[in-house]
Amino acid sequence: MKCGRGAGGFAASGTTRFPDVADTAYYLDAASWAADSGLMNGYSDGRSGVNDSITRQQVTAIFWRWAGSPETSAEDYAGEDAVSGYAKTAVDWARANGIVPSGRKTGSPPPRAPPGAKSPRFSTTTTIKAARP
Repeated sequence: MKCGRGAGGFAASGTTRFPDVADTAYYLDAASWAADSGLMNGYSDGRSGVNDSITRQQVTAIFWRWAGSPETSAEDYAGEDAVSGYAKTAVDWARANGIVPSGRKTGSPPPRAPPGAKSPRFSTTTTIKAARP
């Protein structure tokens, strides 16, 4: 999978549908590309939440969309009901493909952190490394 610059640059419209992304923002092209590519849909009120922390399920949903939104399934686990509807298939896909921790080493149910928990930088980079081809 290649993303952004790795996919040959940001071929975006130069504008964004997100009202909280300024036309002068240094990340305008990236935000436009992510929206145009369907990777990031924003909140129900139309905002992208540019200054919000990203959650583990949001990161997982982005990678799932990046992979083409494949259908998949995985074994149910305790706490799965905490995953938001938009991210359920994405979390199953990530678990089935070893992209998020399965909990096998610790015996804990996957994912080891609540899906709505903030995703620390190290955790996000671990996910990126696992998702790369």
